[in-house]
Amino acid sequence: MPEFRKPDLTAPRLRKSWSSIDLPKLIKSLKKKYPGKYDTLDISFLKKVITTHHQNLQEDIIDNPDGIELPEMMGIIKIVSCPSAKKENVNFQASKKSGKVVIHTNNHTNGMLGKIYYSNLDRRYYVKDRKLWRFKPVRQFSRLVSKEYPLDWEKYQTLHNLDKIGYKMKIKAQKKKHIELLDYNRDIRTYNEFKID
Repeated sequence: MPEFRKPDLTAPRLRKSWSSIDLPKLIKSLKKKYPGKYDTLDISFLKKVITTHHQNLQEDIIDNPDGIELPEMMGIIKIVSCPSAKKENVNFQASKKSGKVVIHTNNHTNGMLGKIYYSNLDRRYYVKDRKLWRFKPVRQFSRLVSKEYPLDWEKYQTLHNLDKIGYKMKIKAQKKKHIELLDYNRDIRTYNEFKID
């Protein structure tokens, strides 16, 4: 086993710049656009609404193995099972304690990893500049997925590196519609208006 080199925590870090919505400006524009309607709206209530909405989305993504479609045709998000990468997946906490490199084996999920998958490649999501979008989950969502995934990992779709998930979802939806149509036609053929149950 190779020796584990601890990271230098005092080394300089490259920090990414980030931007967020300016809530006071948003509230001001809402009040201007809809006079009298949003007069009682304040920042704390708006934050609560946004947080609750995002928590509901996260729970829906975890509960639904087929994923969810985002509002405004922004794409789909789902959790998928992926085989472990060829590259070694180092367990940093255990490696730090032992002084040697310790690898994650994922035996509890049969060697599969849970990943959050975002796609807007389907034709339904042809929106201007869609290729410029990127999805980066917040820390709470990533931790929630890593906590919930091992409990019921078999219900999620297995996705290999080169699979196109948008195409697979489209085929699945078409099959579901076809089955529903067959059931509907079967009911019409066996329907008897004179038979009273």
